[in-house]
Amino acid sequence: LLLPLLMWITAAFLTWLLVSRLLIRPLKRLEHAVIAYRPGEGPLDLPKKLGPSQEIQELRNAFGRAIDRAEESERETGSALEGQGRLVREVHHRVKNNLQVVASLLNIHGRSAETPDARDAYAGISRRVGALSIVHRNHFAEMEENRGISLRPLVAELAAELRSLPGVREVVP
Repeated sequence: LLLPLLMWITAAFLTWLLVSRLLIRPLKRLEHAVIAYRPGEGPLDLPKKLGPSQEIQELRNAFGRAIDRAEESERETGSALEGQGRLVREVHHRVKNNLQVVASLLNIHGRSAETPDARDAYAGISRRVGALSIVHRNHFAEMEENRGISLRPLVAELAAELRSLPGVREVVP
C-alpha cells in the first residue's frame, strides 16, 4: 500500500520539477524581459535560450517581432507627424504671403482711388485683411506652441491695427 503512494508522490514531484524547469522558469524569464522593456530606452533584450521547448522559443520570437513592428510604426508616425508639421508651416507661410499681397494691392488701388467713398471702401477692406492677418498669425502661433490664444493681447493688437490705418474714425462705445 505504501509503494503506490510513494510512486505517486515521486511522479508528482518529478512532474512538478520538469514543468517548473522546462516551462515555468523560461516563461518567467520571458515575462521579466518583456516587463523590463521601455520603449525608446533601447532594444528589447529577450533571453536567447529559453529551454528545449520550441513553442517558448516561438513565443520569444513573436514578442520580438511584435515589438519591432510597434517601434517601426512609431518611427513612421513620428516621421509623418514631422512632415505634417512642415506642411502646416508651409501653408501658414503661403497664407501670410497671400494676405500681404492682398494688402499691398488694396493699398495701391486705395491710393489711386478717385473718390473719398472709394478710398474709404479700400481702407475698410484693408482693415479687414489686416485683422484677418493678425488673427491668422495668432492662431498659427497657438498651434505651434499649444498654449492657447491669449485674448487680451490679440484684441489689443487688433485695436492698434484698426487705429493705425488712415481714415479710421474713433469709435466711442
